[in-house]
Parts: sequence; C-alpha cells; structure tokens
Amino acid sequence: MTTSPRKFLILFGAAAALLVCGGVVLGVAVQRAGMIEIDVRATSPEGCEIRGLRLPGCLVHGVLRCMPRSRIPAAYQEFASTALRRDALRGIRRALDRCPDGVLVEVESSDDKVRIEKRGRHLIVVADTPDEAVRVQVPMAAVGALLEHAAGT
Repeated sequence: MTTSPRKFLILFGAAAALLVCGGVVLGVAVQRAGMIEIDVRATSPEGCEIRGLRLPGCLVHGVLRCMPRSRIPAAYQEFASTALRRDALRGIRRALDRCPDGVLVEVESSDDKVRIEKRGRHLIVVADTPDEAVRVQVPMAAVGALLEHAAGT
C-alpha cells in the first residue's frame, strides 16, 4: 500500500500548523505573565554573581501547584490556617493592583537596606548589605498567583 505525496504533505502541514499554534499560545502566555528577573552579587570570598537571570512568570503557577506542603514555611502555613486569610489576601491583592507606583516598604539600618516598590506591572525587591546585593523583579501576575495560593483558592 503506497501513500501519495499529497497525503504526506497534508499531514506534514497539519503537524507544522499545530507546532506553530502551540508556540504562539506559549509565547502569549509567557508574555502576559511577564518575566521574573534576578540579580545577585555576593562580595564574600565564596560569593557568586548572577546577573540578568530571567525566568517566565508563568512558572510560578506550576511551582506553587507542585510544591509539597512539607516545604512550605511554618509561618505561611499558620497564616494560611486563619479564618480571615482569604479576605485579607484578596484585599492585599486588590490594594496592590490599585495603588500607584512607588515605594511600598523601605527599611534601613547602619549597614543594610531593603526596599520593596511597585513599578508598573512589577513588584521590585532590592536588598543591599555589606556582603551582598540582591534585586528581584516579579510581575504582579506572579504576585497575584502567590496570594491566591496562600488564600487557598
């Protein structure tokens, strides 16, 4: 039994179209979720430097679903068990969505500095100490996913 080149071309074209459509859908999902950006500089002798590590924000959803309960910090579990958690966490998410861009928290000591700010569609955390500097930029969609997970929804 022989197959005609026409049938082969139709099957090949359909497979190629499915791959292209899947790539477009994946690209749109990654673009909508944004990118988590991480920069770390440690000045100690055994320190390291990580610059421009970019991870898709959509990974947060999958990681949260796959994370075993035993790896969740006790404070997080304790908070998640309180009766007001859902309303409080939803309120936090709504407040973050509505608040204007700017510094949300800034703490300084003689050696250390931590700043959390909202800029556009991102939450930015900057921590500077004499031994290390860390900057993490997280899309608000990923922050929302974390808050929803904490709320148990």
